Amino acid sequence: MTEQRGQVIWSAAQTPSVPQSFGLEAVSFTARGDPDDLDREDGEEVVQRFEAVAIVLGESEYRGNGALCVTNRRICWQDQSHTDTGYAVAFTDIGLHAIATDSPGDGKACIYLQLAGETPADADVEEDALLSKEVRLVPGNPDLLQDLFKVLCNCAALNPDPGQEEDEEDGEFFYDQDEVLTGADADSRAALLNHFDSLLQTPHSADVSELLAEDPELVSRRRSGADASMSTDLALAGAF
Repeated sequence: MTEQRGQVIWSAAQTPSVPQSFGLEAVSFTARGDPDDLDREDGEEVVQRFEAVAIVLGESEYRGNGALCVTNRRICWQDQSHTDTGYAVAFTDIGLHAIATDSPGDGKACIYLQLAGETPADADVEEDALLSKEVRLVPGNPDLLQDLFKVLCNCAALNPDPGQEEDEEDGEFFYDQDEVLTGADADSRAALLNHFDSLLQTPHSADVSELLAEDPELVSRRRSGADASMSTDLALAGAF
């Protein structure tokens, strides 16, 4: 049997090779549909399974339908034609996940993943980049899209970027609250909001008094140039 999507044609009797780059890797499955390297001793567990989910690598590399097994560590896709094989990517190797409406070939709504894992030193990055840096997961039932996205959001929150702590120490963070909270459940939303609040800092009243003592004209210049941001900080502290 031959499957065709967009410009890609391949025989279902032969599984295409897996481009191991950007964190995407081959994985085998047990008879019950779990990844055979599921690390239960280290706390990895299956969160939810979704049936009839197609996978597209890059712009148009359709790899068939299968079952999506989401664990608390990674996303695993099991090939429907070769049930003992598939692909996996850890949440820490996913730089972006979102709902998109540009699934190649049929234009169905899908989950778009942009991978950010490391590439092996001997990999042909120029050739593999278009194939595996972008991944699209296309549920056969569009009604499952929001549920799938919610599960991915919740699991991603359990696997922060290893560099996140270093970034927080630098005191720089940027986020769109609505985007971050979309799809998260009530507990996850509360945890994220508390985390954001912990990052915000405002001056103490003693600091404000010291600033005003050093520069009595600060208030009159609060709307001008470089002092505008300082005025905002003082307002947050209750000085005005």
